[in-house]
Amino acid sequence: MTDDIKCPICGSTTTLRTAKKGPDAGKQFYVCENFPECKGRVAYRRAEIVERIGEDSLTKFTRTIVKGATASLVILTPIEIVTTSIGGILIAITFGLFALLLSAIWQPFLWLLLGTSWLWFHAPYLAPLLFLPGLIIAILANIYVMLMPEPDKNAKIAKLALADEWPMSWYVFKPSDK
Repeated sequence: MTDDIKCPICGSTTTLRTAKKGPDAGKQFYVCENFPECKGRVAYRRAEIVERIGEDSLTKFTRTIVKGATASLVILTPIEIVTTSIGGILIAITFGLFALLLSAIWQPFLWLLLGTSWLWFHAPYLAPLLFLPGLIIAILANIYVMLMPEPDKNAKIAKLALADEWPMSWYVFKPSDK
């Protein structure tokens, strides 16, 4: 089962663990094999969704298309270097206010990714209608995150994971419905 559950941050395999303390004590989750370097974790409940993906050909097809489309964005790497450098300078000059603007611009992407992802699984009859808009949102979100500076590298990786994992974004962001 753990072969199906990949780390949402680095894509490595995961191991099933049980939380021993804290608010999630007793709950099971998958943790990245690269822990503590990678903080990727997935709630145990996501395993149910992964099993459903095996049965749902549209979701499997969509994830393949999204992964392929976002992987092809590697051609933007030279532009990414320039835009993140300029953006980093603007963040320093404005004492972080430019970062607030960038965060505000990210919010619609975040909520569109999460909203369409939630609908995909909670109203499956809408999935065919969500395919094209979700694909466009995921690609645009990925481009935005790639080209904008992010002082926290882990935050950038998490944002890219949300875009790359669409239509699973809801379960990457909020792994449990409880």
